[in-house]
Amino acid sequence: MTRTKGAMRWGAVFAAVSSGLCGLGLILSGFGDAGLALIPYGVVFAAIAYGLMQRMRWVAYLGFLALFVGLIMAVSNVYAIGAVPGWLYAGLAVATLLGVVSLFAALWKSPEIAAP
Repeated sequence: MTRTKGAMRWGAVFAAVSSGLCGLGLILSGFGDAGLALIPYGVVFAAIAYGLMQRMRWVAYLGFLALFVGLIMAVSNVYAIGAVPGWLYAGLAVATLLGVVSLFAALWKSPEIAAP
């Protein structure tokens, strides 16, 4: 078993914040098409946050890729005119960027082996 330190926990926090922002985007869009497109991202980010809080290192690898895809989506929609406000996409981009950076830092270090 491996122990996770601060960087992986911060990745979980930022994934949870990203998931919450996706839910907020759904509500602010009035459950419209643009908001419904955020549901898969929110569910995946919530699952990543849960897995990281359970200290599953393999989730960090998948989470890094998923958060990076979410970052690309959020940045591409910041200036889009639609039902979801641009400031929400900007906040989502910042949260996912911080999640990507923290997971990169966590994965760069070798895992610490737990004492028996």
